[in-house]
Formats: sequence, C-alpha cells, structure tokens
Amino acid sequence: MAYAGVRCAQFYLSSRPLVGNVLLRKAPGYVFFDFVQDVHFDKCQLLRPLTARPNTRSINAFIYQIRLLSSWGDEFYIGLNGIEIFNRHNQQIKLKHQNIAAFPESVNVLPNVVGDPRSSEKLIDGVNDTTKPSHMWLTPIFPNKYARIFIIFDAPTFVSQISIYNYRKNPERGVRHIAVTPLSQRTTSSYSVAKSLRVRRIKRENSRFPCESDFKLCLLHRRKKLHF
Repeated sequence: MAYAGVRCAQFYLSSRPLVGNVLLRKAPGYVFFDFVQDVHFDKCQLLRPLTARPNTRSINAFIYQIRLLSSWGDEFYIGLNGIEIFNRHNQQIKLKHQNIAAFPESVNVLPNVVGDPRSSEKLIDGVNDTTKPSHMWLTPIFPNKYARIFIIFDAPTFVSQISIYNYRKNPERGVRHIAVTPLSQRTTSSYSVAKSLRVRRIKRENSRFPCESDFKLCLLHRRKKLHF
C-alpha cells in the first residue's frame, strides 16, 4: 500500500510555514533498504504544478534500481568495481553513503563472513580502475532472487548516464546482464529503461586499460533508443 503514503507535506514553526508544500518520496513497497527521506528546508524539493518534460536526454526520479540479472559464470557470487552517475549536464553526481544501498548488502550477510572489505559503499569510493578487493563490492547470489543496487535521492534527480565498472578480481563474478528501473517518479509509473543489457567481461585481471571494464548507459526518453 505504498500508494497510500503522503505525497506532499507542510512544515510549520511557531504556526508559521517554513517552506511551501514539500514533495515526499513514495515508499518502494519493500524493505530492501532504509527508505528514510531527509528534508532540508534550505534546499528541499517543493511541489510544483506539472509542466512539460524538458527536452533533455535524461530521466528524472527519486530512486534508480539496478538489477544484476546474471554473472559471467559464477553461480554463487556477483560483484562490481564501481558505479558513476551523471546529471543532465553530463557532470558526475557525487554520491554519499546514504545515496547507495544494495541487497544483499555484501558477502558480510553470510553466516561465516565478518569484516570483508567488499561492502556496498565501495561502489562509490571513486577507485574503480583497480584489482584491489578493498575497492570492490561482492555479494552472494541467492536462489530465485536478483541482487539489486539502489541509488537513492531525497529529491527528484535527473540522470543521463550511468557508468558501470565490472568486477576485476575474478572476471567470472562480474555482471553480465543488468536491468535499470527509475522508481518513485513524479509524473509516470516506474518502467524499465534497460530490461537486459549486456556488460563486458574483464579479459585480463591485470589490465591497464579502464575501457575494458567501463560500461556506459545513456538514459534517454522512454520512447527513444538506448545507446551504450
């Protein structure tokens, strides 16, 4: 019943409104991550009348979900080196730990694993062209479930490109196919902008060429063609 949640709210201090109507994020309808939303009164997203979509090669949403549909051969683990997000001006969006979530979070959810450095925050630590496990993310593959990555914003955010760096330590644990879905959009229901895209496999563990692990997905209007 996520549709029963509050869409906009007003906040008062001593009977005086702090800002106008504040747009709130729709709950995802599941508990894969902590979906608390921070409201910053100095720069919060106000509810405005619906207008025509700007002529931009980007998508606007609160949450972007990346499903990892398959690996390059490993049946038990799947991982990535990193993720980069770009806005509609082709500028990289600096992500913080509250902007990223994964399910399963990492191999640390397994009963006999404690303190493994390959946790979800390594996806956005900025060290992507590496073979060091301390800058990678690895998670188990559970039966009949897809591993998921969520990019979460407190306000609707335009995204035009997602760069994905595949797992280098063990290439067979890299991601082979992904699906990208924007969630909690303001004007439309959620849909998959990329239902099953293939990500390149790393051929050499000690490669010096970042292009071998770089996968760029340009998110366009839902009726236009995808380029990657």
